[in-house]
Amino acid sequence: MPHKKLLIYMIFSILSIGNIHAESIYLMQMNQAQWDKSQFNETIDLLKESKPVELSSPLKVSPFHHQIEVNTEVKRDFCISCHTALPHAKSERLRSYLNMHVNHLACTSCHFRPEGIKLDYRKHEWVNVQPEKTGSKRFLVTPFSEQGIEAFDSEQPAIAELLRDWKENSIEQRARLHLQIHTPLKNEGLGCHDCHSAEQSKLDFAQLGYERDEIKSITNNPIARFLGDESFKDKPIKLIDLLQ
Repeated sequence: MPHKKLLIYMIFSILSIGNIHAESIYLMQMNQAQWDKSQFNETIDLLKESKPVELSSPLKVSPFHHQIEVNTEVKRDFCISCHTALPHAKSERLRSYLNMHVNHLACTSCHFRPEGIKLDYRKHEWVNVQPEKTGSKRFLVTPFSEQGIEAFDSEQPAIAELLRDWKENSIEQRARLHLQIHTPLKNEGLGCHDCHSAEQSKLDFAQLGYERDEIKSITNNPIARFLGDESFKDKPIKLIDLLQ
């Protein structure tokens, strides 16, 4: 009888471990990624032209507003291994507003949108590399699927292996890794109204722990409303427009 109980316990343990370590949808899609020759050649050209991004410091002109130094020691998405802690640089008009979101959202909350799969968004704790420091915890809204979390730091085994391969391989091999990592992702993130609207259904702010006044401020945000309005897309941003 004791042997039977032990066998049942071992089987249960193996099944439990399998569920805990089930491959995420993102990793599965990453491993199944496919591309054609033109995409491969475009990626090689992109990598040849890319240069490391360096944050300007100190500024030549003293800013009017107080600036907070970017904390690069906080663990978060492995994406910042290449894209830096302020990843949105393409649009001069929007990049400041978009980069504010990195303090609240995991990258895959906006850029990983698998077709036909419903994701659940929760506040996930990303811990500092040096946890003894004060203020070491950071909670980001992060996507989850039935398989588990759909965002990873650079210490996750599969990701750590990819980053090692990136550093050690030729540009052709790095192009394949680049396509493998980015194929499951959407280049364009969500629009402002996808979250900053009372009609949006992507995020349940009450379930995420936001208070009623906070939810009202998020879903009825005048800046997001202005930036998300197509009629203002090419117009200069004026403070009076943002306050209306």
